[in-house]
Amino acid sequence: MDWNDQKDNRYVFTVSELNNSAKKSLESSFSDIWIKGEISNFKSYPSGHWYFTLKDEESQIQCVMFKFKNSLLNFIPKEGEEFIALGSASMYLARGNYQFQVESLEKDGIGKLYEEYEKLKTRLSNEGLFDESVKSEIPHYPQKIALITSEKGAVLQDIKNVLNRRAPNIEVNLFPSFVQGKEAEQSILKNIKLINQIQSKYKYDLLILARGGGSIEDLWVFNSEKIALAISKLNIPTISAIGHETDFTICDFVCDLRAPTPSGAAEIISSEIFQISSSLESFEKFLSKIFLNNLNLLNQEIKNLNQRITNPMNRINENILKLDESILRLHNSFLNGFSKIKEIINFSKRSIDLLNPKSKLDRFRENIEDNLSTIETLYSKNLREKQNLITSYSSQIEQLSPFNVLERGYSIVRNNKGVVVKSKDDISLKDKISITSAKVSYEADISNIKDD
Repeated sequence: MDWNDQKDNRYVFTVSELNNSAKKSLESSFSDIWIKGEISNFKSYPSGHWYFTLKDEESQIQCVMFKFKNSLLNFIPKEGEEFIALGSASMYLARGNYQFQVESLEKDGIGKLYEEYEKLKTRLSNEGLFDESVKSEIPHYPQKIALITSEKGAVLQDIKNVLNRRAPNIEVNLFPSFVQGKEAEQSILKNIKLINQIQSKYKYDLLILARGGGSIEDLWVFNSEKIALAISKLNIPTISAIGHETDFTICDFVCDLRAPTPSGAAEIISSEIFQISSSLESFEKFLSKIFLNNLNLLNQEIKNLNQRITNPMNRINENILKLDESILRLHNSFLNGFSKIKEIINFSKRSIDLLNPKSKLDRFRENIEDNLSTIETLYSKNLREKQNLITSYSSQIEQLSPFNVLERGYSIVRNNKGVVVKSKDDISLKDKISITSAKVSYEADISNIKDD
C-alpha cells in the first residue's frame, strides 16, 4: 500500500482486498446452509455447469451448481419450480459478484419426506423388522415366483427377458399393481394379502416387489408403514427390487433381500440355475469330446485289423494274375521261336539273291537313285538355308534403317554444315538447323541451348 493512500491514520482498501475479505467473511459465516426459493433464468452450459437464480417475493440470489454436483441428480430444474438448495455463499472475485454455490438441490417438500422416511426407518428398525435374524433365506433354485409390479411398465418385460435367457424353467405369476399414486398402497396391500392366502395352495418359492426408477415422490408408496408390516408377516421369502441402485426405500430394509434393480433381482434368483446350466453344458461338451476321441480310437483299431486280415479273394486274384502271366510268357515264347525260323529262311533267301547278277545290277541302280535323292535333298536344304539367311540379313538391315527409326516418331537434326547434331558442341545460338522426320523436313533457328 502506498503511503500516499494514508491520511489521518485511515487505511484504504484496494478493490481486491475488499473482495477477498468479503469472500472470506461470506464463506465462513454462510457455509453448508439451506435456502429456499423459486428457480428462474435457468441455463445449462456446454461445460455441464448450471447457472440460475433463486428468488422469493422480495429478493433473489445468483446460483451456480457445477457439473460434478448436478450429475448426481435425476432431474433437471424447471422455471418457476420451488426448490431447497444446500450450499455456501461465496463471491466471484473477478467481478465482485455475490453468489450461492449449490451442493445439493431438492424440490420443496422433499425435505419433509426425508424426515418422515428417517423417522419411520428408525422406528421400524427399533421394532426389529430389519433384523437379520428374522429374515428368510432366498431359495437357490426357485421354480415358481410371485411378482408384484405394474403390468404396463418395462419392469415386467425386463425380468422376463433375464429369466428367459438364464432360467426359462422358472414360472412367473404376475400380480398387477399400481406402483405410484393414491391407489398404489391399497393395490399392493391387496396383492400381498392375496399371495399370503393362496401360498398354501400355490407354494411360491419367493415374492418380488419391483418398480423402475423415479423421484422420491414416485417411489414413496414403498415407504408405507402398512406395506412394511404386511411384508414382515408374509410366510414367503421376499426380494425388494425398487428403483435404481442408489434408491433406498423402507421395503428394501424389511424384505429378506434387496436387489439393486428389477433386472438384478432376476439375475440373483437365476444365478444358481444359470451356473448349473452352464456347468451341464460344459460337462456335455466334455463327455462329447471323450466319446468322439474313443470312437476315433476304435475306428483306427478296426482299420488296423482290416489291414492285417487277408481277404481270400485277394489270394484267388493273385493266382489268376500269375496264370495270365504264364500264358502270356508261353505265347511270347512261341512267337519268338516262329520269328527266328522266319528270319533264318529270309536270310537264306537273301544270300541266294545276292549271288544272282540281276540282283547286283538292281542294287547298284538302287544305290545310284539313293545317292541322287540324297544330293537333291542336300541341295534343296542348302538353298533354303541361304534364302533364310538372306531374309534375316534383309530384316536386320531394314530394322537398322534410319527411315524406320523416323517412322517411330524420331527426327534427324543437322546443323548448317549438314552434320548430324549429337551434342551441344555441334550447334550454336542463332544457327540454322534442318530437321527431318518420317514424312516432313523443315528448318529452325536455335534460340536456346539447355544441358541434359
